[in-house]
Amino acid sequence: MKYIRNPPDGPEGKANLREVYTVFSAFSENHERLRQVGVPAYEISRANQFLSMIMADFEMMNNVAHYRPPFLCVPIAGCF
Repeated sequence: MKYIRNPPDGPEGKANLREVYTVFSAFSENHERLRQVGVPAYEISRANQFLSMIMADFEMMNNVAHYRPPFLCVPIAGCF
């Protein structure tokens, strides 16, 4: 697995984000297909709940990865 210290902000980063959101969308569509074939509503609800939590955690990680500290915090952090 490749670890990226600074995630790309350009076209590559946007393409990666689009790919992740496409997977989330596919999961959601599959939940609807499961509903149509007779999977109980409580199981679909639980699957949607897990997907929602995964999406929220992904958004939080994405925000942390792209966080830009205030201008004055950078020199102060260098002192420690």
